[in-house]
Amino acid sequence: MKVLLILLIVLLILCLCLIYWMNLQLSVLRKGNLVKSAFLHKTAYDIRTPLHSVMGLASIVSKEDICLSKEEKKNITRQIFFNTSLINTTLDEIMVLADCGEGHVIENESFAPIELCQHCIELHRKNVNLSSNVQLEFKRDLDSMFFVDSDPHLIELVVNKLLDNAIRFTHKGKIVVGCNITEYKDHITIYVEDTGEGIPENRRKDVFEWFNKPTEVLDDAELDLSIAKRVAEKLGGVLQIDDHYSEGTRMILCLPLK
Repeated sequence: MKVLLILLIVLLILCLCLIYWMNLQLSVLRKGNLVKSAFLHKTAYDIRTPLHSVMGLASIVSKEDICLSKEEKKNITRQIFFNTSLINTTLDEIMVLADCGEGHVIENESFAPIELCQHCIELHRKNVNLSSNVQLEFKRDLDSMFFVDSDPHLIELVVNKLLDNAIRFTHKGKIVVGCNITEYKDHITIYVEDTGEGIPENRRKDVFEWFNKPTEVLDDAELDLSIAKRVAEKLGGVLQIDDHYSEGTRMILCLPLK
């Protein structure tokens, strides 16, 4: 009788453990579906918007009765290049996040961080110029002949995300992009600082953790920063907020020098 009672108790415990485990798996699945739905919705928007712009520009160029000046042609070319770059960045995100990022192979190559930062600035200068109250600047702390080995495409993805958010929340003052090797020993630091609204203290801990709390998302900023953090970690680096900066927000991408 005692043996039967013990067996029943053990069986009950096993059933409870199984129910608990199934609830955990269901919770993971629900969260995964929320993440996928939000990401796909944002991805569709991020691709559709620049694609429509490219189609509109292409239709202008294709009209035989329109005579364009050299400056107009140059401006259209610049806009097409900018919008196609946005599409490429979105496609890079999809590749990185597919299968939790395991499917994307890091492609190490030698590149100049200064050129990468300047390229990102030029891509976003048109957006900043929409507001005459904001200046986009580059702080040159490295020589143009200083090269590092990493994946420049993924680093550019992170910097573009940081610039997107800085532009979104900065309505006056300036946005500064820079890179140095003096801030952290044996590391290169790429930063984006602004004089915008700043991030409230109560959100600083969770601003990069949208993937852990998808139901609490307030805007696209958390999703962008969460993606940027995952990419930074894949590169072996760290993405963090500079707590000592008080004029707005200063985001730091810190990568080991190889």
